[in-house]
Amino acid sequence: MRNAAGRLLEPKAGTAYTLKKAMKQTTEQQDNIKRVGSRIARAITSFMDTHDQFRADDLRNHVAARCQCAPASADRILRDLRRKGVVNYRVLNRRQSLYKCLPVARQLELF
Repeated sequence: MRNAAGRLLEPKAGTAYTLKKAMKQTTEQQDNIKRVGSRIARAITSFMDTHDQFRADDLRNHVAARCQCAPASADRILRDLRRKGVVNYRVLNRRQSLYKCLPVARQLELF
């Protein structure tokens, strides 16, 4: 590593330990995000299985009752599930945050 003047810097004592610790924390954080995201996804799919139409606040409340997460997490995971083809919906009225659940289009596998 070099400083602003271009001189080669010696690594500080404990740098490797600090880097390993930071990488471990990042891995733990990613694991936590996956675990919580999975729980939120299950709550969203169970909600959508029982509703034809819904308001965003109803979905957020349903998810919050089952998962400890930020309110915007349900919205983000809902969009991600739609992108992955797990759920499908249409916005009926953006101002009222009214959504309609739609059937999920399944792709046929030829082989």
